Amino acid sequence: MKFFRLAFGLLALGVSRGLLGQPDHPPILDFDFTLMASARVPDLAYVQLKPAARTKRQPEAADFEIIPVRVSSQGRSDLYHYAGPAPLRFVRTAGHAPHLSVRRVVAILESAASTQRTLIVLMPRESGDFELLAIDDGAAAFPAGCARVLNLTGEGVYGSLDGNEWMLPAAPKLTAPIAIDSSVRFGVTTTRRGRPIVVFDQTLAVVGNEQLLLVLLAPYRPGADIRTRVVRDRIVEGNLEED
Repeated sequence: MKFFRLAFGLLALGVSRGLLGQPDHPPILDFDFTLMASARVPDLAYVQLKPAARTKRQPEAADFEIIPVRVSSQGRSDLYHYAGPAPLRFVRTAGHAPHLSVRRVVAILESAASTQRTLIVLMPRESGDFELLAIDDGAAAFPAGCARVLNLTGEGVYGSLDGNEWMLPAAPKLTAPIAIDSSVRFGVTTTRRGRPIVVFDQTLAVVGNEQLLLVLLAPYRPGADIRTRVVRDRIVEGNLEED
């Protein structure tokens, strides 16, 4: 119980006063987001200050909500919403609802990539914390009937999507949306010892109002092939529905 109070006391201080160098009154964030990770992340949550406590100089433990999230490398998480002072903090938790406690803060998002919808990708560091990649996931940035390629391999890759050639650097990055039809040929190539190696080459069927997020992940072990995830979402009245 003492640890719980200490952890929340530190967290409350950070939320109310911000990190060193931040103003006393940080901007308010209000946005929807989904999550994705390069590996499964257990016991993850985000912390949200209750609206009634936003004017407090030193919030207490009871002024916060711990909201568990589910995230994996297989696809998007459910849709979540954050409304509160910046930044958005992700934490590792202990215990079970309704008796969750905060173990430590593992990632911080200073601002959303889109006020409509943001995709947040968690990439693990050796320290056990996470680097975050925030992607504009709104309807204008990622329309229905399009595909995007996201490179999380840590190496440069290139390929084609129905004849549209694309190239991505080693740093985490994704392509602009590429329009697709009812089927799409997707190829991925990397370089090994100066030679091009095709690591993925398939024709993917596309149903209805789908969009495809083609995620490239690092191999499980050195020398193995890059892993590929095909994340399918349908756009229904402006909202995502993952298949």
